Amino acid sequence: MSNFYGVLRRVLLVEDDAMLCESTARSLRTAGWEVVARHSGGAALAAVAQAGFDLVLLDAGLPDMDGFAVCRRLRDEGGPPVVLLTARDEVADRVRGLSLGAQDYIVKPFAVAELIARCEAVLRRGRIRAGQNLRAGALRLDLAARRAWCGEQPLSLTPNEWAALEYLLPRLDRVVTRDELQAATSAEASALAGNALEALVSRLRAKLRGTRLAVRPVRGIGYMLELEAQAEPGAGG
Repeated sequence: MSNFYGVLRRVLLVEDDAMLCESTARSLRTAGWEVVARHSGGAALAAVAQAGFDLVLLDAGLPDMDGFAVCRRLRDEGGPPVVLLTARDEVADRVRGLSLGAQDYIVKPFAVAELIARCEAVLRRGRIRAGQNLRAGALRLDLAARRAWCGEQPLSLTPNEWAALEYLLPRLDRVVTRDELQAATSAEASALAGNALEALVSRLRAKLRGTRLAVRPVRGIGYMLELEAQAEPGAGG
């Protein structure tokens, strides 16, 4: 059985609650996923080092090491995308998880249908990256040549604007924290201190007109790059 991609996807499920791990794994397998289960952070890191996974479902509260630390290690080592599973619903925890590289954050208890839908969304966003190009709407970035286009028209970007788009585009529809975006756009955090980050985002909004992409502020957290709906033919006429 295959999932919405038409191929079997491999997920590493890291959960120390044996009953929850088994029920979640069973539901994912029924939906067409290949599931490998581990019950500790150390075992999860070893599994990723030994085999390829499309996604890691990671419990934030593990017996041997903090799930956030595992997430950071996977990010630093270029590992697969991570969806954090946690019983904690504090904004600070969500921000921490996202800033450490998690692609999404799901609070327990969760509906399996929502879990699967959100995992699929994370993988779908990852498909935007194809070879040396990033595409969404009318925007295209050629990563090798470091050139950008809106449709057929070249798009002039400063180094920080380029870095922001290169970071935001693979995370389409995902909230990115201020710290994440600042780290991605400047080697020195002080270079984007004060209102400079807001000014950078404002310039990007102006340059993205006509691409159907928009950078939306998320109060208290950061920003989200969104693809606006296509206008219906004849609308507004």
